[in-house]
Amino acid sequence: MTGFSLGRMDPRTATRGSVLIVIWVPVVVAASLLLRASVPIWILNTDEILFVRSAWSLLHHAWLGPFDQFTLSKGPAFPAFIALCYLAGVPLLIGEQLVHLAASGAAAYAVMRITHSRGASVVAFSTLALDPSFFGAAASRILRDDWYASVCLLLFSVVVIATTFGQLHTRSRLRRIMYVLAGGLVAGVLLATYWLTREERPWLIPVLAMALIVPALRGWSQLRRRTRGGTMTGDRFPRLAMRVARPYALAVLLGVAVFVGLLASVSYMNLRHYGAALTNDVTEGQFPRAYGLWESVHAGPVRPYVAI
Repeated sequence: MTGFSLGRMDPRTATRGSVLIVIWVPVVVAASLLLRASVPIWILNTDEILFVRSAWSLLHHAWLGPFDQFTLSKGPAFPAFIALCYLAGVPLLIGEQLVHLAASGAAAYAVMRITHSRGASVVAFSTLALDPSFFGAAASRILRDDWYASVCLLLFSVVVIATTFGQLHTRSRLRRIMYVLAGGLVAGVLLATYWLTREERPWLIPVLAMALIVPALRGWSQLRRRTRGGTMTGDRFPRLAMRVARPYALAVLLGVAVFVGLLASVSYMNLRHYGAALTNDVTEGQFPRAYGLWESVHAGPVRPYVAI
């Protein structure tokens, strides 16, 4: 794979295609924002009240607010996002849609990096940007579900893009390395955001591993073919492979460091305010241990929807 390529396309055809894209994409963005702006906003249950309360506390420098049985039951990422939207003067639903549009754009760019097709990229962006699930009744509530889905899509897209940055057409090897490291940094922030938003975390790990392993195997195969084809001597292969892999390894280390650092910061703040060095009361600490012990007891017949 070697970056973008239009082959022998007629320059006039390419220009007309670019003009159509420049016109079409803003139309899709405007339609997406207008549709989301028409969705009313509602607060209906305890979770929504908790998110708003935590955001209010963050805005008033009180961390997540007074401690009760709900304070640490959810991660702080979504309340922090609500607070940021308030500080920026952006309505919450519009802020969520902007994140979704950013994720759609990143996914479209990833499609273009892989397929070399601007048409496929535009179709992908339009389909994601006008996803009807973001304009229905469920999208009107102050819940993390839509925002969480956008963060996941953005994270996966950034990882895919970062694995192809080494193939950019640029004479500067340093620039390619900086792009890869920037991708690792952004991926680390997004992974921490995802981790501090939802409790069902492990499912994303195999997906991210696939996004890293598949390009690595493909690159390895290409290097081996070059070696067998006689364009590269056998003793040069390990050195070249190491040189190609080094920026990606550094990007992974950078992303992991950022991820661990952000989680450690949240744990420290919870320890400072509530005496518990954890990020979430449902997945860490004594509660999940006690819940696991309760579920391990088998007495009587199994009753649907009754865990204990």
